[in-house]
Amino acid sequence: MTEVEQESDGRLAGLRRSLFGDGLGEALFAGLLFVFGVYWAVGVFITDTYTVANTLVGVADGHLYVDRIEYGPESAVTPGMNVVDGRLYGRNYGTVFAALPVLYVLRAVGAVADLRLVLVGLWAATALWTGVAAGRALGRRRLGDRVGAAVALLAFGVNLPFAADFDPSTLALVSLQMATMVAAALVGVLLYRLLTRTYDRRTGFAAGVAGALCTPVGFWASIPKRHAFVAALVLATLYCFHRSREGMDEGGAPDARFRAGAYAVVALTTTVHAAIALLLCCSLLVADVGTHREVDRRTVVTVGGAFLLALGPFLVLNTAISGNPIRPPRMLPRFDGELATGGGAVVGDSGSHVSLATLLLGQLESIVRRLVGYLVRSLGVFVDPGRLYEIFVRGGYNAELAAEDGGEAVRLSVLESMPLLAGLAAVPSLLGEWRRGRTLRFTPTDLLAGTYTLLLCLLYLQALPLHAMVTVRYLASVMPLAVYALARLSVVRRCLDHGWTLGLSYLGTVLVGGQLFVLTSVASGMSVGESVQLHALVNLVGAGVLAMWVLSARMRGDDWTRVGAVGLGVCGGLTTAFVLVSRVLYFPFGELAIPVVQAFSSLL
Repeated sequence: MTEVEQESDGRLAGLRRSLFGDGLGEALFAGLLFVFGVYWAVGVFITDTYTVANTLVGVADGHLYVDRIEYGPESAVTPGMNVVDGRLYGRNYGTVFAALPVLYVLRAVGAVADLRLVLVGLWAATALWTGVAAGRALGRRRLGDRVGAAVALLAFGVNLPFAADFDPSTLALVSLQMATMVAAALVGVLLYRLLTRTYDRRTGFAAGVAGALCTPVGFWASIPKRHAFVAALVLATLYCFHRSREGMDEGGAPDARFRAGAYAVVALTTTVHAAIALLLCCSLLVADVGTHREVDRRTVVTVGGAFLLALGPFLVLNTAISGNPIRPPRMLPRFDGELATGGGAVVGDSGSHVSLATLLLGQLESIVRRLVGYLVRSLGVFVDPGRLYEIFVRGGYNAELAAEDGGEAVRLSVLESMPLLAGLAAVPSLLGEWRRGRTLRFTPTDLLAGTYTLLLCLLYLQALPLHAMVTVRYLASVMPLAVYALARLSVVRRCLDHGWTLGLSYLGTVLVGGQLFVLTSVASGMSVGESVQLHALVNLVGAGVLAMWVLSARMRGDDWTRVGAVGLGVCGGLTTAFVLVSRVLYFPFGELAIPVVQAFSSLL
């Protein structure tokens, strides 16, 4: 190997370490993309997607406004479509710009190749990538190469007889979905990296799989909403903050580079959802300043500079759209299908002749007042046990919401969406031990995760439950944090000593349990709502068993770790089974991207 080739390999290895941590993290990333591809449907599941897809079309044409309606109704009256000075603008520009390179690449490839085969080939390539990376990480390089190549060839070959023509009009939508799946896979990688540094690779890998496939993130992985992006950005903030505090364990100061990185990620979050970014920033300040108050000038300059630099895209976008650098698209006038006289629309702040300072202060006051209003109304939910029960424990049938969901009870509560949450039943006893100064030591990272979880719940409780939530999607970004909390429990980590038991319980629940759900639904002629509620009840049973095991293990001091491994595997598998079955059978929107899976879905 020449010196140039060695240098190139070294740079590539360095890039892989920066992105994935190590070979196992790389294998996890590729494997998650392969799994997401299995149930990837090219279509629109929720009407907000029309707005984001049309926005991407406009940005790809070289401008921020929407001038061509390629998706949804020709009237362009879709959720999230805004109007300023006679022009239409979308939202979630952070996700749009993330998908833009994907769109350009697909357009270029589509000019010389069949895009359907390209997509199937990319999916098969993730299987090869998984095998190669896993073999390298586990010291079984030859075996990994062979298994990866065999699975990739099989995955590509079985799809050839079923491959149909690709609809080029869906290219922007496909690009958004691919970018969202990458964000969802990064959720698993970031959990892996965080908990590998906190404990070991075994804990990190289990948490990475659970965070991406055993939480609602898996359901929304190929649906181009903000949820996967926000979850990834929150975990990136958590990871950077954790890295910044590692040196403090030996009596050192926080690492300024990772401290700045945490604030930079928060600033970038504004381009996806400004209100959530503000809550994340407040949480970071509480955890950062609350655990280390000594700040030198150099740190202030480094952190502040990184934050302002990363905030640049948000400020530029807002200024270009509304003329107000801190007014995000979500706060613009909604488009109702009517333009003002002479072709103009409702004029935003860009038409106001006031000083910039007055404009900014007025907008900041409006944002704070609105957020405080949300938080105050959410506090009122805490004195409504029935509503809390419906949001967090048992959703069931709600006539008002079902009327907007086609008459079906197709939403799950938080616990029904993620039975693994029942493992946190041990937290109250742990808090008692912490107050008595025993066993548990809370970290700054715990404080950041807990504060963000509390603030996000307060932001959205006043609006929940809603229709079209399916898995309480507004809280999806905190559910991977629940996996982090589970991994912090020693009683849960000890279950990982029974890795085969845990893995077989998980896979058995997904493969066998998933088939049982399909057979029951098809054979009994269940409606979509009845099928979803069957999942809900089974998930609650699994959650109840897991909660009893955790409490028993804590109270009696007898872990029963093998039993616990089975409980964790089954509860995680129930969520994954719901994700797979629901996307193939219950909610068959659009066409599944993998032809053989589409053929199977059509048979059902």
